[in-house]
Amino acid sequence: MQYLSDSNQMQITVADTGIGISEQEQKKIFSPFTQADNSTTRIYGGTGLGLCISKQLARTLGGDITVTSKTGMGSEFTITIDVCIEKNKLEMINTTPAQEPLLNNQSAHQHIQLVGHLLLVEDNPENQRLITKSIRKIGLTVDTVENGKAGVEKALSGSYNLVLMDMQMPVMNGLEAIQKLRAQGYTVPIISITANAMQEDKNSCLAAGADNYLTKPLDFSHFYAVLSTYLKAHT
Repeated sequence: MQYLSDSNQMQITVADTGIGISEQEQKKIFSPFTQADNSTTRIYGGTGLGLCISKQLARTLGGDITVTSKTGMGSEFTITIDVCIEKNKLEMINTTPAQEPLLNNQSAHQHIQLVGHLLLVEDNPENQRLITKSIRKIGLTVDTVENGKAGVEKALSGSYNLVLMDMQMPVMNGLEAIQKLRAQGYTVPIISITANAMQEDKNSCLAAGADNYLTKPLDFSHFYAVLSTYLKAHT
């Protein structure tokens, strides 16, 4: 980290000795929902949004993010930000809505109680905790696994009334997991959960065999309404 007096900016450089990024991939890694390699989703997880959001934030702060890398030799990311932010940019930052939590409208469970045993396939521990907590609030029980491969094995070996399937996961993503389950005659309802909110993403999930589609951050009212269409109410 260093101060650049000529431009009145702070510069931070982060370097690694990882797999590196090819010149071709460097041109697009700052685009939304893009990763350096499609296999990265399976091995390392992630949605391909981190660098895009980081670059937007850096530019809002009067700077930028750049990358230099060689395949097989690691990467070096450099971020610069203005030390003195102009007033109009500061106002924009202060008025930007805070990131929504994964689950909203947390009192929605008070008027609904359901019966059933669910399987949650989700690689993020915090998301696991929040979704599991919301499910148990309405009387349901739930098992959790952290990737699509484990989800397929758990679904086929267990007895579930509903499967909640995240899309972006390591080892095996949600789309492939759903396809494998349906190919083996698995008929239990599957609801896909993803941060990808584009219409083509929804179409891909439904085409793979999902019965329904939810986007993050989840809204409690809608989440419970969807669950109630597949599960019996507690009597």
